[in-house]
Parts: sequence; structure tokens; C-alpha cells
Amino acid sequence: MKKKKKVTEAMRGVDHIATTTDCWSARRRSFIGVTAHWIDPDSLNRWSAVLACKRLRGSHTFVLAGALNYIYSEFEICAAAPDCYKVELLVHGCRKTPEDRQRQRRGGRQSSLQRLRGSNPKYAATMSPVAKAINILQAETNVQMGWLLPTINLLITKLDRLKLSLKYCKPLVDALQLGLKKRFSHTFHDPELIAAAILLLKFKTTWTKDDTTIRMVFQEWTTSRTTWKNPCCS
Repeated sequence: MKKKKKVTEAMRGVDHIATTTDCWSARRRSFIGVTAHWIDPDSLNRWSAVLACKRLRGSHTFVLAGALNYIYSEFEICAAAPDCYKVELLVHGCRKTPEDRQRQRRGGRQSSLQRLRGSNPKYAATMSPVAKAINILQAETNVQMGWLLPTINLLITKLDRLKLSLKYCKPLVDALQLGLKKRFSHTFHDPELIAAAILLLKFKTTWTKDDTTIRMVFQEWTTSRTTWKNPCCS
């Protein structure tokens, strides 16, 4: 109960809370797990908590919405919902830190890649840089907006190198590169994203050899400085 109260108090002053829900079945029984994620408005630190992990009675299709309402009302994050009831909070061992979840995701991907290396080493070698890039960009700590372009650029470079030595997986690399181009090509022309990467001491300008990209940022800065007027001097 103390943990429930502490979590409720921590979320009370937060305007936006993201929740995740997972349902699964084991031995003809259904279960539901719900987590909450938010950013502290004062410290800007990321926080996460497990709200519930309990038995779900009935078909997922019909009882899921009601179960979520129960859980949300218990933690006072659905004040506008009319059908809110109590939900049991599992206190012992239910809270996971961001590092725990990141290790769990990384472990799942690594075990999958390890199985693939035994059955299809070429496919595993092709997907390995993709899995590493996802690990970086999905991290809950130690990642900023400036990581996006260097990570995607490095992934594209690694796929280009892999393509030279591949025979059967070339169509897979082509599909990955096409998807990356379709999804992220416009981000390499975004001055804010470019500036975010350059301002990170880890990267600076080492992640790109395109002088046009770097000049774009400096031109944007120069334009913004010349057009800005101090209201005190006007």
C-alpha cells in the first residue's frame, strides 16, 4: 500500500502519462500487466512503475477495457472515466527500473540473434546492426534527440558494407535500406536534428562527411541571429 500511495502521489502532478498493457495466457488462464511511464515536470527525469500484474477473468476482447478502468482509477489517472473500480496492486518484486527493462529487451534480442547464428548466420549478421540500433534508440536513459541521425547514419553505413559480402541476403539489405530511406531521409534535412547531433560532444561532426549538411546548420544559426531583434533595443 505504501508503494501504491507513493506512485499515485508521484503521478498526481503529471499532465501526461503513458501506459503500456500486455495480456497473455498460460495453462488456460489469462493475465494482464500494466506499466506507467512519465516525466517529472520539475527534474525532467523519466520514471516508470508497474501498476498491476494480475489474473484476467474472461475473454480479452470483452473484459480488457473494464480491467484497465479498474487499474487507472486505483492510481487516479482516469478521473474522467465513469466506470472505475479497485484493482489489486502487486507490491513485491513488481517494479522494474528502466535499466531492468532495457536489459530484458536486450537479452531477448541477443538470445534471438544467438539462435539465428546457429541456424542462419548470414541472416543474423545482417540483422545484428539493426538490433543494436534499436537498442540505442529505445533506451530509456542516456539517450537524447542528437543520437538519432548518427545512429541511423551508422546503420546505413554498416548495411552498405555488409552488402558487399552477401549473396542470399542482399534483398533483405535492399528492403532495410529502402525502409530507412523512406522513414528517415527527411530527418537529414532537419536543422534542429542536425544541430542536436553536432552539439553532442560524443559525435560533433564526426558522424557525417556531407559538408552540405553541416553548412545547413550554420546557415540556419546565422539567419536566426540576424533576424532576431532584442526587444529592449527596438
